[in-house]
Amino acid sequence: MLRYYNELNAGDEWLLMTEYENTRSFSPDRQREILARTTLARPVSKMLNIGLGIGFNGVVDTEADMWQPEWRSHQQVVLGLERNRFNFAQRLRVEQLFGRPVENEKLQQGYSFTPRTRYFLQVSYDLRKESGRRGNVAAHLWNEVYVYPFGENVFFTENQLNTGVLYQLSDAISIVLSHSWLILQNEPAVFQYGSIFRLVINQHLVLE
Repeated sequence: MLRYYNELNAGDEWLLMTEYENTRSFSPDRQREILARTTLARPVSKMLNIGLGIGFNGVVDTEADMWQPEWRSHQQVVLGLERNRFNFAQRLRVEQLFGRPVENEKLQQGYSFTPRTRYFLQVSYDLRKESGRRGNVAAHLWNEVYVYPFGENVFFTENQLNTGVLYQLSDAISIVLSHSWLILQNEPAVFQYGSIFRLVINQHLVLE
């Protein structure tokens, strides 16, 4: 997976976060998913911000060999905390998924609606310098759980556990190399396991 994340800080009042993801599988080698999302957030305090946004997700339906589009609106609360070289972040995101269904290997008209909730927890440790400064190296560990509170078949659908290393190229740009272990559940008591290698480019800009 290749991911680009941009955070534009407009003073102390607004944050505009934009991200793009491109996912391919190695075996077989094929395009799997694309995602574009933007979030507008407002800081409530130094540690807390709230936001809302919208995103577009496209997944390749392997059986029908076609793109299945999905629009996603979301609302979120983010809580961050710094202690010495440790950085903690939590995010609770509520999503509304509007997807085009596929039946008989054909994309159907109209959209189906599905609510989803995601909880994200990350711990990072700065190995060399202060967080966000050029030359810093940080170790990351995070976990994200996906649940469908009104799902007919399953409540928990996905869990991702990720470990990675961040290198700060400049005060504004950093890169993260990481690996995720996935647990998927689409049917009751039926689990699938997988992994994702990620290269993430982060850019943080401040409007004076």
